[in-house]
Amino acid sequence: AQGGEPEGPADGYTPSLADFLVPIGVLLAVAIGPYLLTGKFRINEAFMLSVLSAMVLARLRGMRLGTII
Repeated sequence: AQGGEPEGPADGYTPSLADFLVPIGVLLAVAIGPYLLTGKFRINEAFMLSVLSAMVLARLRGMRLGTII
């Protein structure tokens, strides 16, 4: 919408580098680890666990559950 304000982080929540690195680390570990060990790809599981790790991290750092969902 014209004249709209960009949405910032939730009140009382300060973003950090961990909000980026933890989900990326989970994504890479779950996508690459099983492939190296068994030769099978786990791409769907990697993305799902990456999103869940981001949600859990945000909740542990103080973001309200309603904002996360």
